[in-house]
Amino acid sequence: MKRIVIIILTLLYINEGQSQSWTPGQYSQLKGVISDSAIRLPRLDTVWLGGNKDSIGALVYRAADQAVYLKVPGLWKKMATGGTALSPGGANTELQFNDSGVFGGMVGITYNKSTGNTSFGSTPGTAKLNVAGDIHSLGTITSEYASDFGGRILLKTTTKTGLQYDKWYISNFGPAYGNYLGFFGFTQDGTDAAIRLKVFDAGNVWVSGKVSAQPATADSNLVVLGQVRDSIKNRVGIVADVTALCNYSGLSSAVQVNDSLRGGTFNYVSSGLSVDSGVVFPATGKGSGYWQRVYDRSNGVNIFWYGPANNGVTDDVAKIQAAVDRSFSDSVGLVKINKLRAKTTKAITVPSNTTIEAYGSYIELASGSNDDILRNADVTNGNKNIRIFGGTWNGRGWSQTRTIAGTVAASKFCFGFFFHKCDNVEVGNVEVDSTRSWGIAAVVSKNIHVHDVRFEQNPFLPGSTNVGLAENGDGFTFLADNVVAENISGFTNDDMVGVGSGQPIFGGVLAPFESHDYSNIMIRNIRPEIRTDTIPTWRAVGLYSIGGKWLRNITVENTNGVSTSGGVIIADPMGNMGNFSNIQLHNINTATRSVSGYSATQFGIITVEAANVDHLVVDGGSRNEKQNTSHIRITDSSTVNNLIVSNISLQYNGYLGRLVDDGGKVKNIDISNVIMKDSAGIIGQRLYDRGASTFNTDTLLLRVSNCYVTRPTGFSSISTGVGKISYASWSIRIGDTSELAGRNGDYAIFDNIGPAHFQRGGWRQVLNPQTLTVTGPEALHVTNSAGYISFYNSANTTRTGFLQFDAVNGARIRTDINAQFSVETNAMERFVITGGGTVIINGLYYVNGSGSPEGTVTAPIGSWYSDKSGGVPYFKVSGTGNTGWKQITINP
Repeated sequence: MKRIVIIILTLLYINEGQSQSWTPGQYSQLKGVISDSAIRLPRLDTVWLGGNKDSIGALVYRAADQAVYLKVPGLWKKMATGGTALSPGGANTELQFNDSGVFGGMVGITYNKSTGNTSFGSTPGTAKLNVAGDIHSLGTITSEYASDFGGRILLKTTTKTGLQYDKWYISNFGPAYGNYLGFFGFTQDGTDAAIRLKVFDAGNVWVSGKVSAQPATADSNLVVLGQVRDSIKNRVGIVADVTALCNYSGLSSAVQVNDSLRGGTFNYVSSGLSVDSGVVFPATGKGSGYWQRVYDRSNGVNIFWYGPANNGVTDDVAKIQAAVDRSFSDSVGLVKINKLRAKTTKAITVPSNTTIEAYGSYIELASGSNDDILRNADVTNGNKNIRIFGGTWNGRGWSQTRTIAGTVAASKFCFGFFFHKCDNVEVGNVEVDSTRSWGIAAVVSKNIHVHDVRFEQNPFLPGSTNVGLAENGDGFTFLADNVVAENISGFTNDDMVGVGSGQPIFGGVLAPFESHDYSNIMIRNIRPEIRTDTIPTWRAVGLYSIGGKWLRNITVENTNGVSTSGGVIIADPMGNMGNFSNIQLHNINTATRSVSGYSATQFGIITVEAANVDHLVVDGGSRNEKQNTSHIRITDSSTVNNLIVSNISLQYNGYLGRLVDDGGKVKNIDISNVIMKDSAGIIGQRLYDRGASTFNTDTLLLRVSNCYVTRPTGFSSISTGVGKISYASWSIRIGDTSELAGRNGDYAIFDNIGPAHFQRGGWRQVLNPQTLTVTGPEALHVTNSAGYISFYNSANTTRTGFLQFDAVNGARIRTDINAQFSVETNAMERFVITGGGTVIINGLYYVNGSGSPEGTVTAPIGSWYSDKSGGVPYFKVSGTGNTGWKQITINP
């Protein structure tokens, strides 16, 4: 057929006056060709157009009659154009060709340009197309037949004999045959086929008997081959979506849903499941049972199986909760809600052994929900093994209203994440925004790890531009054991990280939490930030004890950034003296900045307030300050038994700094490797500052080593303690002896006299502690005005006496009152003279006194006593106490 068309087109593309080239525009001028005469053409007056010369099919142009001639067997036939009776015929858009070899007349081939259809024969629809080779189509081959057999494709055997069925039709059978697509066979004699193969219902295959035996409206005689049916049931049916899945009524027990979000493979289960419209759907089309999703449980439950709105407007909490609950019921342990934009209207509750991944998601609690964003499922008895990773979670803080009831379950704290009575919780790589209360809360819990978290709380009060600090909008706050909080940053209007013992308070109401001690806590890498260029985070870290409960073994490392009230506070927020043990603070570098209504100088970088601390270590830190600040501030009668401060470098640019500002009761301080400088060298800096009026009857032992402090003339780096400070330092200088009050035994280094001990009401110059070796007849030459040399062991903290060689009043050995002088051999006392007048020689006492020793003087047997008032001697003859004395009678 194609060859015929090509020849016809070639014949048409001829234009008068051209013999060598033709254009498409010229081809369109020819409407057809005809010939009614046969001539022999002289070759001299013709132009050859195509084909082999003088061969059948050759074309020539004759100028004499301006005609084109076609060579046919024995003749040249003239071809003519025009719309005469000899024209092609048919409509303007058709081309016809008959079986006589010329155009016009009986139609053999009809091509309709407007429809694109080509018909064969004079009666389209009944004519046949016989092709010896293959038929190839890039489009659709359509067969239409107006009967119950519908369109058909005939498979016929013509060369083989002895076949039972020589004709097979692939046909769409009509209502008389049950409306199916199938194969239908005829015997060689033209009778009905003995069997037919019926294919229908998305792949279910049936085999039946003769067509003539088949009722027109029923399939009751249909014989189902068991093996065929079983194999088809095991085949996977295919539907477009979960709605089609629910309505599926075929035999397949497995169906593939081709939906990019909710699709997957589902198996039919007859009973025992619960519908959640994500993993389990109702098998409505089958009349009963369920379709259960087949999925790799190691990859978790996907929120998009549940068809969330994912628009941030429609409430998706039920879909999220269904996914979480399915993960728990299937013991999967993993829920993926990644890349979700969801609105929720109540808390998502998380059962034990559940991990939620929300990377790239934004989940927002609707305004007025008055709830947490997420909490553990059983707040009464607790849960374990919960992990939350990824996502931004917004609590719409000021729009929520807290309710503190008599139980935790009845209360609405409006936290971000809330874990109560939980064991083994991890939260990481999340951002928590705008919560009414704490962003992440872990209460009465243990084994908590919170890391890589950002907070964005509210810097302003609701509907106002007023600063909204100290509004209980903490970041991560916990009352728990064995906690690690690390890599936390952002803005909070209260503590970025808070640790507590006892019971917290919300809006003046005591929360219904159990009150306990807590211990073993590590907090590190905390960076509070500033918002609107004016409002800093309230504080980096808060350590709180309420109701006398203890916080023990707390370490805070590496706080930076900016806050209003410092890096770390150790306090009882109720002012009732909290209890703390072994607090370690390393590299606390958070700077402070005042904001409207809040002065940064009312706090130290580290503050101890209304607290009893048995051991506090402050190590490391480096800052440049542009305001008067205290690195460590102790207030409200707080007590610190041992304070160790080391490795700190502070530069104050024209401001006064205090390393330790003691407004409480520090008992022992060690300060080492500290630099405190004023950049201009003008403002003196203080290592330790405590007003004399705060000492009362307290005493302080202060040790200082390897420190450098800017100290202009006349300025003391150690405050006056009116005899209450025992100051031990050989590496920092005091201006002169008038700057520091002392007690007997105190020592210091002064600009005017150098190293000195405080003895007999004043500071006495001494040699630096060292080994002294002298030779010659004059072993030691004394030139000081006092005329004596004192020896004193600084380890003797009672300071009750000293040994003195007096070169002015004569050579003598003198001790303070109540002191004693002894001579020892091999660490045993051989000769002792006590301050009370007792002489001890080899353990026997020689005592003098007034009156009888019986019942008053204790001594070993063999001791002597002399009654100075009566001149009567006594001898100890028995007993170990103060009895057994016998008077010795002396006869004149």
